[in-house]
Amino acid sequence: MNDLTHQVAEAVDVIGRHLPERPQVGIVLGTGLGALAEEVLDPVVLDFAEIPHFAVSTALGHAGRLVCGHWHGRQVMVMNGRLHAYEGYSRHQITLPVRVMATLGAQRLIASNASGGLNP
Repeated sequence: MNDLTHQVAEAVDVIGRHLPERPQVGIVLGTGLGALAEEVLDPVVLDFAEIPHFAVSTALGHAGRLVCGHWHGRQVMVMNGRLHAYEGYSRHQITLPVRVMATLGAQRLIASNASGGLNP
């Protein structure tokens, strides 16, 4: 088992102990959308720091929490805050939570972000 596979398995083990149901949808919230996590019903909340191998978000406004529960009739796993390369994290660290979501059963991923500027 390679290192990344092992890290995913350890994170899945810890998160899975807290989940009453497997997630159908993974959601990654970017800047300005953190309030969506408050809409999750029957939430199970884990700080990134409580999950093995999850990096802790240092970006302003990113809560660094995993919120699992029901949202609009679906079982969801929401990253309330995400990780960035400019925080010094590797691609493996940044993508680990998405790999964990998929391993836990999420078959769909919704990723959001804030764009600083667009050329019309």
